[in-house]
Amino acid sequence: MDRDAFVIRTLAPRNGVAGENPFPWDGKDDRGEIVPDEAYSFRIVADGTDEYFPAAREASMLAIDPLSYSRTTATLTYVLPTASRVHVQAGAVHSVGGSKSMEGPVLKTIADRQPRGAGTIAEHWNGFDESASFYVPDLAGFAIAVAASPLPENSVITFGNAKRPFLEYAAHRSGQSLLSHRSGATHHGGLDVFNDVAPRLTATAVRVTSDNVAHLQLRADGPTAEAFLRQPGRIFVFVDSNLVASFKADRNVRPLEVPLRADGEHVVAINWRSDYGPVAVAVVKVRRDDDGSRR
Repeated sequence: MDRDAFVIRTLAPRNGVAGENPFPWDGKDDRGEIVPDEAYSFRIVADGTDEYFPAAREASMLAIDPLSYSRTTATLTYVLPTASRVHVQAGAVHSVGGSKSMEGPVLKTIADRQPRGAGTIAEHWNGFDESASFYVPDLAGFAIAVAASPLPENSVITFGNAKRPFLEYAAHRSGQSLLSHRSGATHHGGLDVFNDVAPRLTATAVRVTSDNVAHLQLRADGPTAEAFLRQPGRIFVFVDSNLVASFKADRNVRPLEVPLRADGEHVVAINWRSDYGPVAVAVVKVRRDDDGSRR
């Protein structure tokens, strides 16, 4: 089965014998196509009643501490106790009002619910934000968060198929999932791929008006955008890592009005956070000059 428990290959039945029973799988689906890069698990039924179905047991999400980020090799390392689906994000945080609570924007999603094997993991990330305009590790309060959901027991992670991404493959699946997918039960829990992965979010600076307010237009794109826009959530607006606005998300969101309280260049980050777990991130630089020019 694929990550959403759609059957992609039925292996030929046979009369089992006591002991080991090998069932080779060549990494192809029932149509003879090589499956996309993803994690695949198995369901085995013996004698019509004895079932092995580890994907039916939902695993709790774990917080993983990053080991290091190397500027030289552009590599983030962390250790997974078991094969997991990971969500890795980078941003900048600071304490709120001198308290122990922290806030700050997500500036880059490094891995969005991707499968990884157990052990030490090396993620390649060049250190730049979603807009590729500035180097995140240089910011005060630079932080990386890693969340991991253990994969079903005995999952197989495939790699090397650069021709077809899994989201494209999933859009043309036939049949039904063997699981009942639900929304909002737990953080990222019970979601199919279209509800579990955030879309690409872009923010375009329409103009900066004479009252020093930047007007930004948001747009969500990609194969998961439609499902994401149906999810309840909130939009958080940060200027230079400081929260300046928060409001209920609406798929028909109007242009954002972001006040710029000082001259110079500012980093505006928008985090569109679904109540189900996905976070869409957009970052844009806006400049306010004291000579009257704005862009």
